[in-house]
Amino acid sequence: AGAFQPPAWEVGAGAFQPPAWEVGAGAFQPPSWEEPTSEEEWLKILGPERFYILRQAGTDPPFRHELVKSFPTEGYFACAACALPLYSCSAKFPDTDWPAWDKCYFSDTLGCHLGCRNDGYVEMHCVRCKSHLGHVFYGQPTITTERH
Repeated sequence: AGAFQPPAWEVGAGAFQPPAWEVGAGAFQPPSWEEPTSEEEWLKILGPERFYILRQAGTDPPFRHELVKSFPTEGYFACAACALPLYSCSAKFPDTDWPAWDKCYFSDTLGCHLGCRNDGYVEMHCVRCKSHLGHVFYGQPTITTERH
């Protein structure tokens, strides 16, 4: 126990590279964060556009998000509301409309870093702050057959 463990389908696949702060550091500890106590506080912190998307399950307009064309080779992508690491850079792939990843982080401390709710479609949220992150689509041309 203790060390970061990727989901079973990533083990041995060669594509998964945990961030440097996780390698050999023992149990994963999420970055510190103090949860806002009200939706009004969330609005002040996030601003109207991010508040609408993250806290009211809104949708970014297609093609507009700055991460659509961003493909860093190191580091990770984190929740825009609480900074919890969600995806490694190696999980990001080109998509036409919105930023896309095919797998998320899993740690002994938190389990899967994404939570899902199935209401006829699979909506993703940050496991720590419960902010809306989008949807999961299955049957995609990725190693996991998923697009987040």
